[in-house]
Amino acid sequence: MFEELGRKINQHPDDLRLFAVVILHTLISPVFRFALSKRVFPSLGDRMALMRESFAAGMMLCSAVYLYGLAKTVGLLFVLSAVYQFSFACVTPKSAMVCSILIFFGLMFMKLYSLFTDDINDAVSIGHLCMMIVPKVTYFFWHIFYIQSGSEGPLQSKEVPQYMKDFEKELMKKIPSRLDFLLFCFNFVGNLACPIYSYTDHKGFALEIHPREESVSRRVAVKLGLFFCALSVVSLLGGVFSIEVANSLSFSQQNIFYKMFFFICEGTKFRAKYYNVFLLGEVMAIFCNLRASSTLYADYAISCKLLEIETSLCVKQRIENWNISIANWLRDCYFDKLTFYFHINKDVVSMIVFAISAFWHGLSISYYFVFVGVYILMMSERIMFRNSFVRDHLMPKFFIRLALEFVVSFFYMNSISKIAHRAKMNPLFAILPLTILAYAKGSVFLAKKLKLGEKKLK
Repeated sequence: MFEELGRKINQHPDDLRLFAVVILHTLISPVFRFALSKRVFPSLGDRMALMRESFAAGMMLCSAVYLYGLAKTVGLLFVLSAVYQFSFACVTPKSAMVCSILIFFGLMFMKLYSLFTDDINDAVSIGHLCMMIVPKVTYFFWHIFYIQSGSEGPLQSKEVPQYMKDFEKELMKKIPSRLDFLLFCFNFVGNLACPIYSYTDHKGFALEIHPREESVSRRVAVKLGLFFCALSVVSLLGGVFSIEVANSLSFSQQNIFYKMFFFICEGTKFRAKYYNVFLLGEVMAIFCNLRASSTLYADYAISCKLLEIETSLCVKQRIENWNISIANWLRDCYFDKLTFYFHINKDVVSMIVFAISAFWHGLSISYYFVFVGVYILMMSERIMFRNSFVRDHLMPKFFIRLALEFVVSFFYMNSISKIAHRAKMNPLFAILPLTILAYAKGSVFLAKKLKLGEKKLK
């Protein structure tokens, strides 16, 4: 069935299998609001939390067996059981960071293993599930560190509701059991589709500590409406615009304006595919009353801000609103820890975090082009924002960046597409280094000139 549907809409069958499981999880998520709730069974008390966790983990394990196979799923269970014991080494910031890095290298090994054992384009490689679990494990390491070191949890210094600070203090009094850890790792609300959340957020969901809105129909309707809009974009553009087409010799001989239009459409389709999954993850969060620190626990966990991404021309804003749960993980477990405990320069830490994010996404040169490029773009933006005239008058509309990108794409697209075809590169990423170089040089030059101009005026 998935093979035939995949041929019709030009999508990989395993992508469709994964997508079908995410849809099934979304349909199951109302069970937590309307059935597995202490409001429905008040007599069960704390046992209801265990039932909620067990049901969520059980659904994820069944899905994992279907997608990845029984042997790989059981093997992952044994590995995570050993990782739990490994977490007790997290007694200092240094040991917690070392454990975080080691588990990250474990993910890299799993991805390398998947390259030789699975189809490289296979969305149901076991490496995909490991990607979703590693951020949870990293959060857990730091949770164990806070407990064993007697340090205050991260929420104590944030502007979050007092009940959340009190809840965190209670969590810090007891080390979670191995079963708690496994139920946390396999909670389906945080796997396959975002949001991925910390151990504190997970326990808040299990124990139902957050105030619950009586009606969620309007919120769910908005998310589903955006979901169907994104799905229609993928369906309309899926059969016409494919990145494989861009690797053909005939494409390299096309008109320059056609090529530019092609990449705009391909990029839109690429983002829309992710919006589909993100929005379903947000529907799950609404039904499960899942709150997260990204909303200061005042609202449901979110994965992306679609409208802000599509309308903003600022690189930093677009990154901050894309895959928010992973951005939170990188900030909470790496950026904040490296700057606070290890006193590393923020610019250097930003580069480290971008590298971690690139390798977390996969073993692909395309990812590395993109993430290095985005880092340079952000550094260029930072230089430009330091100039008051640029910051207050030019950057909000961002004409400079648009002009540079247009000029670069216009003059270099033809030659780059030919080179990409001969080298069998992905042309969507081949154009990026030149765009980055032009923008970086242009922004630094402009900032310096305007700064000199300001001095002359004074």
